[in-house]
Amino acid sequence: MKNPFYAIDMPISYCDQPTGCGTRHASLDGIQMTVDANFAFLSKIPDQCGYIVFADGAIVKSDGDLSNRESTMSVVEKITSVSSTSIPPSTKFNQITVSYPDHFYTISQSGKYTFVVKRKVHA
Repeated sequence: MKNPFYAIDMPISYCDQPTGCGTRHASLDGIQMTVDANFAFLSKIPDQCGYIVFADGAIVKSDGDLSNRESTMSVVEKITSVSSTSIPPSTKFNQITVSYPDHFYTISQSGKYTFVVKRKVHA
């Protein structure tokens, strides 16, 4: 499965252990993949200033400029709910980009998780 942020392969995250989650292996169509429940791939995105991962109205992980920014999460939830009502029911968005002169936000969903990454604009 490819990462919606296009630079890094996205791990599949899951946790079915009462003692906590870590790195596990999963198989999809016979291909072995490493499963990272810590979203470590987000820190490897080039030029990122911060990120938020949230699910079911709660922040799962955040860092940098977006660390614990619940206001940003609520705005993104509104954006994704409007986009899902504006497009045909059989279609789902892959990525939404909100651009400013010096930075941009990339919004993507995978499973129950919504990913928001703030990145610098290249001059």
